[in-house]
Amino acid sequence: MKKSIVVLFLFISAALYSQDKDEFQTIFGDSKVCVSGMGGFEMHFSSLGGYYAYGAGGGGGAIINRSVLLGGYGTGYSIDRTFTINNTTINNLGIGHGGFWFGYIHKGNKPVHPAAFLQIGWGELESLQPDTRISDNFMVLNPSVEVEINVTRYFRIAVAGHYQMVSGINNYPELSNSDFSGPGGKLAFRFGWF
Repeated sequence: MKKSIVVLFLFISAALYSQDKDEFQTIFGDSKVCVSGMGGFEMHFSSLGGYYAYGAGGGGGAIINRSVLLGGYGTGYSIDRTFTINNTTINNLGIGHGGFWFGYIHKGNKPVHPAAFLQIGWGELESLQPDTRISDNFMVLNPSVEVEINVTRYFRIAVAGHYQMVSGINNYPELSNSDFSGPGGKLAFRFGWF
């Protein structure tokens, strides 16, 4: 009888011990992944073709572990006047692009903290000439360095510097990618679960 109890005790102990070893494990360890989200709108200030341009747009995405952003964006610029770039007269230039938005937020729980983002997208450049409409498609790479300010738990303001790189402008004989590439700044208002 004592042997049966000892064997039963050893069997139950082994079963309980093996349950700890059979738990689901990942390469990231036992830490839990926190997923939240945010979205908002932005105001862009830049120079396109040597002329001041104002842009507006927005985006949003998932924030993983309060530091990595995976999302999407869209923005547009407009120059509503006639101007000349490299001997080419352009009327009412419009530029829009959108795509993927990636980022890293460093110590987002602090009231003021840095962040770095990268927008990779595609878009269209459009101009209304006196008797025709000219358009061109392009790719854009737009890295930015930002300072975010936590106004409340659910609202942030960001001030940023960015450098827009455009590739694929070829329907305008006198224009190049460098005419639409360059530095700029932005002011962003973001809402979410930070």
